[in-house]
Amino acid sequence: MKVLLLLCMFYSCVVFAQNRRSIYCVDRDGRLNSKSGSCVRIVDHPAAKGGLYQIQEFYENRQLRMKGQASSLDPNPVYEGAVISYYPDGRRKSVQYFKQGVSCDSAYYFYPDGRLEKTLMECAKSDNGISCIKEPRLLTYIDSLGEMCVCGGNGYLKLVDAMNKIVQEGTYKEGYKDGLWLVSNKRGQARLMYQKGSFIGGTAVWKDGSTHQVKTLNATVGYVGGMKVFKKYLQSALRKSNTKGLGRLSVSYLIDDDGLIKDIKCEPIMDSVDMMAITEGMRCSPAIVSGLPVASKHEMTLMVAE
Repeated sequence: MKVLLLLCMFYSCVVFAQNRRSIYCVDRDGRLNSKSGSCVRIVDHPAAKGGLYQIQEFYENRQLRMKGQASSLDPNPVYEGAVISYYPDGRRKSVQYFKQGVSCDSAYYFYPDGRLEKTLMECAKSDNGISCIKEPRLLTYIDSLGEMCVCGGNGYLKLVDAMNKIVQEGTYKEGYKDGLWLVSNKRGQARLMYQKGSFIGGTAVWKDGSTHQVKTLNATVGYVGGMKVFKKYLQSALRKSNTKGLGRLSVSYLIDDDGLIKDIKCEPIMDSVDMMAITEGMRCSPAIVSGLPVASKHEMTLMVAE
C-alpha cells in the first residue's frame, strides 16, 4: 500500500506543462480509489477538445501494466485504438483493438514467456458499424508445448483452468465450440452440448453418483438472503465481537464447492475476533463454472462503526 502511495507521489511530480494529469489507485475490481488499490492509473488529459486521453497503469514495481487511449472517462474509459497489457516482468500479456469502447478486431494473448497463446475475434463488423457478438471467435490456439490445436477456427482443444481446477475438451468449428464437450473437476463430470457456440444443454454426474441437468453454464455465488443481508450480518457480528473499536475493514474468504465459507480473514487483524466462529454453519450456493460447482475467493470492504 505504501508503495502505491509513493508511486502516486512520484508520477504526480512528472507532469507535462501543457496537459492536466490525473492519478488514481485502482482496486482488484477495477474501481478507482484515491488512497488504495492494486495498481496506479495515470491519465493525461487531451490538450485540445476532441483529443484522446492517454492512459497508463503501473504495478507496484513501477513496471507498466497497461497503456491505451480513450475518448471518454465517464463512467469508465471508452478505449480507442490499441490497448496493450503487460505481465509484471514487462512482457506483453495481450493486445486488443477498440472502436468506441468495443473490441473490433483480432485480439492477441500471450503466455508469460512471450509466446503467442491464442488469437480471438472479439467483435463482428456489420454494415451499420460495430455489432457485438456474444462469444469471441477463437481463430488460433497454441498449447504450452507449441502445438497448434486450433487453426482457422477449427480443431480439437483440451483446456485446463488452473484457477477453477477444471479440465474441458471438445471441438471448435468456425471459431466456436460445437458438438459434445467433456468437463471434469473433483466434484464430477459434465457432458455439454454446443451448436455454433451456443450452449444447448447437458448433464453432470457428481462424485456421489447423482445426476444433474445442467441448465446454466456459469453462475456466481448465491448468498442466502442476498449479498446485502450477508454484509449486514458480518458487520453486526464484528461489531459485537470486537472490544477495541472498528472502522474500515477488508474481509477475504473462500467459498468452497459445497458452499461453505472457509479461510475468512480480516485486515486489520483483530486477535479478539474468531472469524471462523462468526461464519460457522453458514452456507451459500457455490459458484458454477462450465456446469460444475467450484471454489471461489472473495473480498469485500466493510465500514463497521463502534
